[in-house]
Amino acid sequence: YWTIALIILLMLCTACRKNGPDDVRRTDVSRDELKEWQEQKIDLSILDVRSRGEYESGHVPGAMNIDYKEIEARIDELEPFRKQKIVVYCRSGRRAAIAQKALKKSGFEDVYQLDGDMIGWNKAGLPVETTNTE
Repeated sequence: YWTIALIILLMLCTACRKNGPDDVRRTDVSRDELKEWQEQKIDLSILDVRSRGEYESGHVPGAMNIDYKEIEARIDELEPFRKQKIVVYCRSGRRAAIAQKALKKSGFEDVYQLDGDMIGWNKAGLPVETTNTE
């Protein structure tokens, strides 16, 4: 019985290892990692999925804005960025998660959500850009 139990245990360990954390694709990125990617000039796009007014009042530098409700209708605008890492964020995470899911459903593979979203970015005292609407 011990031999059979050991074989089963080894098989379970192997199965767990194949499907473990190393094989799970990360879906978030920390503020520090994002800053690092920007400094290293990694090919990436930052997508603010908040409303236009929220975006204009202050956003992550270099971010473009498409309201999360418009992602599917405007997916063609994102086509040039398909091969890049795309980092999405909103105010607190709910809208970014919806946008991330829509992008992945449309075949975008490297889509990450900014850990802490805009609330975390502001709490960390990181720089923001504003858009002059005049």
